[in-house]
Amino acid sequence: MKFAINTKIFKNGDIVQSTELIDNMDLIKTLSREVIVTKEKQIREALISLGWVPPEVSIFCGWMDEDIVQKAKELEIKLTPKQVLLVRDYIEKHFDANIGVCWDTIEEAIKEVT
Repeated sequence: MKFAINTKIFKNGDIVQSTELIDNMDLIKTLSREVIVTKEKQIREALISLGWVPPEVSIFCGWMDEDIVQKAKELEIKLTPKQVLLVRDYIEKHFDANIGVCWDTIEEAIKEVT
């Protein structure tokens, strides 16, 4: 069983966080969903004071850090937690939106970061 915590940030500053349970058959069940409306001045100011910068848009495509680690193992590469984040950032900045993210994209990112 795995848990997935997803955060989506919209152009208007609203944040939607959801926690999902993924069972052994890859069936997803939403355990919780919370919408934070950052138009409320106090919440928005608190988030900004903690270093949050509202992005243009954020999209979750279904890949997890575990996928990056597994692909690295297949390539006989051991990644540190920081390198996993760097791989994820690299993918986000360099993937081809016409193709999407695939195993080749993850492999390229791992090789670029290491």
